[in-house]
Amino acid sequence: MNLNYCVLTGRLTAEPLLRSTASGIPVANLGIAINRVWNDKAGKKQERTDFHNVVVWGKQAVVATKFLVKGQEVLIQGYLRTRELQDNEGKKRFVAEIVADRIHFGRKPKSADVAATEDDQPPLEVGSQEEAELENLPF
Repeated sequence: MNLNYCVLTGRLTAEPLLRSTASGIPVANLGIAINRVWNDKAGKKQERTDFHNVVVWGKQAVVATKFLVKGQEVLIQGYLRTRELQDNEGKKRFVAEIVADRIHFGRKPKSADVAATEDDQPPLEVGSQEEAELENLPF
């Protein structure tokens, strides 16, 4: 049996970037930072931050770019994928990324809470098409 399943929780490193494929399918790219804190053998606190690239497809990509902001906590469920690319010099490069199946939104950073106004986020009307689409999302 093979298993490729990732669950990551961290903070967004930048605003999500939404694009579309040539066939019109929405795709968003996210970056997340994950901190790990531990005590070494001497009892001294150590910290390490790892950065991961995340790809989100379809309606989830649109929703993610609409509601996620830099610094926000996010939990990603998906699988690890490695792609082969060629750089500007023609050399092969490999990129590891997480392809998200589900995204769970966490708390927004305090600066985003203060900056947000009612004008920035209009309320959804009951029975609106946008609300119906949000209710049908799998996350």
